[in-house]
Amino acid sequence: MKLEQIWTTLANETQISMVQVKATLSLLEAGNTVPFVARYRKEQTGSLNENQIRVIAERFTYLKHLGERQHEVLRKISAQNRLTDEVQQAVLATVQLQELEDLYRPFQQKRKSRATKARERGLEGLAQYLLSLPQEDNLLTEFYRYLGQPIQAEDLQSALQGAVDILAEQIADDPQVRTWVRRYGFTKGIVEVEKKAAEPVGEQTYQMYYQYSEPVVRILPHRILAINRGEKEGFLKVKIKLEPAEIIRFIENKYIYKSSPTENWVRSAVLNAYSRLLAPAVERAVRRELTQRAESQALRVFATNLRQLLLQPPVKGKRVLGLDPAYRTGCKWAAVEDTGKLLSVGVVY
Repeated sequence: MKLEQIWTTLANETQISMVQVKATLSLLEAGNTVPFVARYRKEQTGSLNENQIRVIAERFTYLKHLGERQHEVLRKISAQNRLTDEVQQAVLATVQLQELEDLYRPFQQKRKSRATKARERGLEGLAQYLLSLPQEDNLLTEFYRYLGQPIQAEDLQSALQGAVDILAEQIADDPQVRTWVRRYGFTKGIVEVEKKAAEPVGEQTYQMYYQYSEPVVRILPHRILAINRGEKEGFLKVKIKLEPAEIIRFIENKYIYKSSPTENWVRSAVLNAYSRLLAPAVERAVRRELTQRAESQALRVFATNLRQLLLQPPVKGKRVLGLDPAYRTGCKWAAVEDTGKLLSVGVVY
């Protein structure tokens, strides 16, 4: 992602003009702090407030990291001689790191998985033959074409299982499938919590979560943080409950689009992909995102509470006049009552 693209993306996302975005980033990159820019550089930023400037700064850092990761991904795919124009365009079009990682996943060098072991046995061709949903009646003849001379039934069954393992990994690595299943987890998943073992003597902090469930879309941030603490301290077990039937139906509709003598093997690969690979990955993704959101909300609450503390009457029973010395823009002043209520503000030159 080029710098111009980052500027454009920031302007579109924040609904702030490109001129303001570029000026703000220039000031921040020069080493100025967010409060300083908001307070003393209003002319350059167009009077952006601290929150707007902080959003620009944080999103710029994210998009810059995304751009660096895009180039790294393209380099690694190119080194495998698998980079096509279509893949390059898809990689450069991503605006989220998770989306980029989903695209890169099929190209990653896998650890020693069941699928990699099956590929080492030369079963890739057989796997793709099963996935093509052929119409041949005599499957054994075709199997032998991929496996060599006629083999024992046990060896044939082992080869077919290896081919299913390859297909399961291929399905689980499909970016479209991963994106759909992850979105399903966020929209229809349920957070289920229960006590980990026998109720600890005297433990009452997490009692309300000993038999607790709530939809992912409705669970409040403070509950997520409490559940995480209870899990970390060993009192709670947590899982994200999904509806397998609906997810499996979606995947089957994509991969099993016609009747075929091999569809049962493909169906087995779909079930394998969901239960062994997709479900755990989606649960991790949902919980990670929920935790990040909860922590961000906690920071906002702390900031609001701190603001209220700072706005409390500074001296009990006394009115206070505050001064902000300046030359070019004038000396600003503000007067507050003994209750903390603002009385008046002004500028003296």
